[in-house]
Amino acid sequence: MHAILEELFSYAVALRRKLHENPEIGFELPHTVEIVSDALDALGISYTDKYGKSSIVAEIGKGEKIIAFRADMDALP
Repeated sequence: MHAILEELFSYAVALRRKLHENPEIGFELPHTVEIVSDALDALGISYTDKYGKSSIVAEIGKGEKIIAFRADMDALP
């Protein structure tokens, strides 16, 4: 179990660093959306981007109890 957590931690750190390498501001987030959607695809998590070109909505789970995350994806100028 410890090895799995270490791997997930390393993955999360690498992903965060990748996102911070090229910050995007406002509603123009093509690279950020691509990075996030690629990560969700790699993890097998379904999502939709139907709410706008700078947003992604993903739900983990089915039924009454699910996990939902909400986060801003743009950088500050």
